[in-house]
Amino acid sequence: MLITDIFRVPNETRAPSAAGHELPKFREAVSRFPLEPLEDFDMTDGIAPTFDLLDRAYSEALQRRTTCCWRGSRRATVDHEVRTLEVSQKMDRYESKHFSGRRNGASFKQYKSYRLLLFRKR
Repeated sequence: MLITDIFRVPNETRAPSAAGHELPKFREAVSRFPLEPLEDFDMTDGIAPTFDLLDRAYSEALQRRTTCCWRGSRRATVDHEVRTLEVSQKMDRYESKHFSGRRNGASFKQYKSYRLLLFRKR
């Protein structure tokens, strides 16, 4: 059985994303099955640049959104009114999550481990 997934790395600070499994708990769960580990390959360094690319794309999208919203005074007024609605809280969380600059390759390597795990039946 081949598994590739994200695992959380123990860290004293809060990660920008809660994604990932705890590797010790995962290994304990797998140990209950008749599986023998053959490979445990850490692919984090190869995957991390993808998060730099995503962070750049999110930043560019935010810059375009801001530029569009302030082009004309009418549009700025409408944008302000929309953001004062209940939706603004969701947008704030979304923007904080994706546009904070904390979801990049360095951050991914600090908080996550992307692993390839290969098992065979005993």
